[in-house]
Amino acid sequence: MVSRDRPIGLSALNLIAAEILSIHPGHGPGALLRLRAGEAVILARITQRSVAALGLAPGHRVFAVIKSLALATGNVGTAVPPGP
Repeated sequence: MVSRDRPIGLSALNLIAAEILSIHPGHGPGALLRLRAGEAVILARITQRSVAALGLAPGHRVFAVIKSLALATGNVGTAVPPGP
């Protein structure tokens, strides 16, 4: 998730100021944003609709909003939910 302005009143406590390096539209409704935060590069997947609604473009400053449960360390497509 990204925001043009510093968000307030969220349960997500990890807000990272970043600059948009590039935006790559996907084959479906998604888009991949490459963000630079200091020396790190962060990837954010949002909808193309959100890119347009927020007027996002390379060079814009944004805030990456990260929930710790939203981080993927592998292919989440093969993740199996825990059993009972």
